[in-house]
Amino acid sequence: MAANKIVLTESPSVSVGEDFPAENLLNPGVVLAVLLLLVNDHYLKYHFAGFWTGKISDIAGLIFFPIFIQALWESMQGLGGRFRGHSRKVLLRACIATALVFSLVQFWSPAVRAYCVCWGGFNWLLMAIAALGRGQAITDWAPAAHTPDLTDILTLPSVIIAYYSGTARKNRFLRRTSLTLSGRDGNIENI
Repeated sequence: MAANKIVLTESPSVSVGEDFPAENLLNPGVVLAVLLLLVNDHYLKYHFAGFWTGKISDIAGLIFFPIFIQALWESMQGLGGRFRGHSRKVLLRACIATALVFSLVQFWSPAVRAYCVCWGGFNWLLMAIAALGRGQAITDWAPAAHTPDLTDILTLPSVIIAYYSGTARKNRFLRRTSLTLSGRDGNIENI
């Protein structure tokens, strides 16, 4: 008596699934960039400060930030019921804007001052929300510190990784497909 053989196949009648807003934030490369940024900024810079720890943060940020801008755009589109899929144009503009602002902050003093004020305000807002949540007093706002470094320009090609990550076909783990199990006896189950 022969045992039933189970065959695993992808069902041709099942679509890959529709895009959803901010989906590219789940891309493994983007998730890795965020994790690397967090580990680098909160551990490596304090224990192994040097040239490379600064560059690691720059690379990770240049990969993450354009995808984040695209995700914000898509989320706004989704809230308004106008999301129709990922836009390569939005991502390309986000990559160019990120590279331009990043470059200007390295060598143009008005951009450095604007960055320090904006980043200081953003950090203050996060700290104020956290303090309120813990029932503590809110600290005074202060501009962020920034030391321009022209060698940071060497990390600009990282936005190419961001563009590739945002335009590549959906990741296998994000695909919503159905697998069909079929046995010798003709029974078919979708899982």
